[in-house]
Amino acid sequence: MPRRCLLLAIALLITLPACSLAGGDDLLRPPHPPLEYDGLYEILGGTLASGAVYAPPSRGDRRQGIQLVDLDNDGHSEAVVFLKFNTEPLLRIHVYTPDRDGVYSQIASIPVTGDSIDSVSYADLTQDGFTDIVVGYRLGSISGVSVYSYNGDAMTEIFAGECASYTIADIKSDGTDSLLLISLDSALSTGSVRMLEPEEGTLTELTSAPLSAGISALARISPGLLTDGKNALFVTSSLEGVAATLTDILVYKNQTLTNLTLNAKTGQSDGTICLQSVYASNIGNDPSGTMKVPCTVGLPPFPPADEASAQLYLVSWFSYSSGGGKRLVQRTYHTRQAGWYWIIPKEWSREITVDLRESRPRERVTTLAFYNGGDAP
Repeated sequence: MPRRCLLLAIALLITLPACSLAGGDDLLRPPHPPLEYDGLYEILGGTLASGAVYAPPSRGDRRQGIQLVDLDNDGHSEAVVFLKFNTEPLLRIHVYTPDRDGVYSQIASIPVTGDSIDSVSYADLTQDGFTDIVVGYRLGSISGVSVYSYNGDAMTEIFAGECASYTIADIKSDGTDSLLLISLDSALSTGSVRMLEPEEGTLTELTSAPLSAGISALARISPGLLTDGKNALFVTSSLEGVAATLTDILVYKNQTLTNLTLNAKTGQSDGTICLQSVYASNIGNDPSGTMKVPCTVGLPPFPPADEASAQLYLVSWFSYSSGGGKRLVQRTYHTRQAGWYWIIPKEWSREITVDLRESRPRERVTTLAFYNGGDAP
């Protein structure tokens, strides 16, 4: 029986058509675009032959030099192409749209301010049924954002301004996206978040809220849910002169953007300082999807105390409601270098400690113990 199977397999291989087995030359060829994009690549070939090169965004989820996006929501994708030329303006975004036969033609050449394109996003910010293009750029030490609106025939710039970063989020919890600009003031060691809304074909500032005092740089920006189902923006910043981060929670209520955790007396958010490299997240993948904000609590040293044990912390994770109430969800112990963490049972006392010892080269033993004070756990 095995011999018959082998003979049958050989016969099948011999009778296979030649086209089913790719030759070595075919395997080495670059992939060819789908036939419907042949016309687009022909147009781009002429542009590239003139000296242009692709200049894709350097950060974000979309980093391709050619991006296919249905800007007019007609079921056919426009092509958004990021290019750098050797003549002014150096950076340009070309937009090509297909006709009913799939033939592409250029409808816009957008000059981009800056030395490089930092990021790009797509959203219907003007709420007119067309998708807008949001471009983050850098010009030396300056960063900013420009927004371009598409009306089916041409692209129009509807906003341009400086900011340290931006994000697009449904901050109003009404199913529509808003553009949120995060700015930093290095001289005052603080910052702000501005919320833009459409008005007569442009984007204008609707409301703004301050960030905490004493911040030096942005660490992470994350839209997320509060416990009552409202959307919020979690802005985590590095603290000046300290190896720590602080998280501000921004919510939209009563038609105003508000820093939910900001203490008016201290100028900083309460209970969101973290001395470890962990950030607001839905830790544990809670089905509710609510974000939790970390806050570190120092651990008593494991005798004999050493430099390593003096820098050990538990992380308390809090969830927040839009009314400002917070609840302790869980505590964890993190070893970021090794990429793991322990969940500390709620019934355990806070008086625990951790001992880290290298038992042999490249092997560390981590011991968790109750600690009642005194000389020994």
